[in-house]
Amino acid sequence: MSVTETATDAAAADVLEAHNQPVLGHAIIDRDHAEATELLERLKTAEGSEFVTLFCELDDHLNAHFKRENTLMTLFSYPQQDEHSADHTRVLGDMARFRQRAEQGRIRFAKAYVSDQLPGWLGLHISTMDAALVRYVNEKS
Repeated sequence: MSVTETATDAAAADVLEAHNQPVLGHAIIDRDHAEATELLERLKTAEGSEFVTLFCELDDHLNAHFKRENTLMTLFSYPQQDEHSADHTRVLGDMARFRQRAEQGRIRFAKAYVSDQLPGWLGLHISTMDAALVRYVNEKS
């Protein structure tokens, strides 16, 4: 599958719609958003080692997801790439710090980040920065 594939599959669309997240119409980005949304949902009720495992899985997913988006932005010479990538870098830095603490058994701050910060950031990022990126890519494709 190429990073420019645009047809969103029904499963990803169903997940996003069930969690009031927009479907942007780009297969890879929508699948990534659906997976992140599902991981966040599972993290809400996870405790102890299950929480740490899922948090690490989310961190790995976000690293791969943002790498794919960054590749797409470079491929299409996206004019807002610096701002968009900076937002990714900030979140990945937060995730790395909380992951380190969680892996040491200190999950309280990671749990607060997952419940209080990350869902709101993800929704805003999807509906603004990622929506603009997908519009741009679709116009240039």
